[in-house]
Amino acid sequence: MLIKKLHVEKFLSLKDITVSFKRLTIIVGANASGKTNVLSALELLNKLMLSEGLPSEEYINRQLWAGCNNSEKHLQFEIEAEIEGNKMEYILSLQAANKRIYLEQFFIEDQKIIDIKENSGIVFDEKGGNKTSYSDEKMALRSAGSYGEKPITRKFSEFLKDFKFYNFMPEIIRSDSMASIMGKKSPLPSILDDDGSVLRGILLNWHENYKGKFESVSELYQFFQSRIIILFK
Repeated sequence: MLIKKLHVEKFLSLKDITVSFKRLTIIVGANASGKTNVLSALELLNKLMLSEGLPSEEYINRQLWAGCNNSEKHLQFEIEAEIEGNKMEYILSLQAANKRIYLEQFFIEDQKIIDIKENSGIVFDEKGGNKTSYSDEKMALRSAGSYGEKPITRKFSEFLKDFKFYNFMPEIIRSDSMASIMGKKSPLPSILDDDGSVLRGILLNWHENYKGKFESVSELYQFFQSRIIILFK
């Protein structure tokens, strides 16, 4: 599965942005320009998928973009993804109110699977036949794949639950202390290359020379091959 695009509105420092992704995506920008908050948006979705309930009104208020007025106090995430040739779009809007899910929708191609407004609505089968009324204090996507004919919905749901996050800081990787443990096999680069292969080489070098200290590096390397966001602070 591959996330193709992320759209975020009124979340932390992000008023209204869209980021397109490839298998390796590098986000570069000045300090405090919102790079980390792009990853934080995906991380929040991951936490919501793993949570039994919804965040408090106070928590949502803390995540809202500071410029929101009283009539627009909701933050919104939109994800476009693709799995096994099927294009998907997921929309989640949270509000600092009693019914905290302002909007939740999920589409496979042009077919609507989830249609929720203020915590209630309809969940459809992927074959377009059965539909189920939904009213709950949690995300419909979290449980929608558990019943009915929804294999693609289930895979998307599990993908968000299993998502892993790594945030590499080049200035640390390039530091003298890091250079001292690198050994002679791969010289430490002064800059990172366009496709990220230099950083992959660094991870492999760590894994080859310090397997006892870097047991998870092989997992990180596999992760680089499929889906990763590197945020430069």
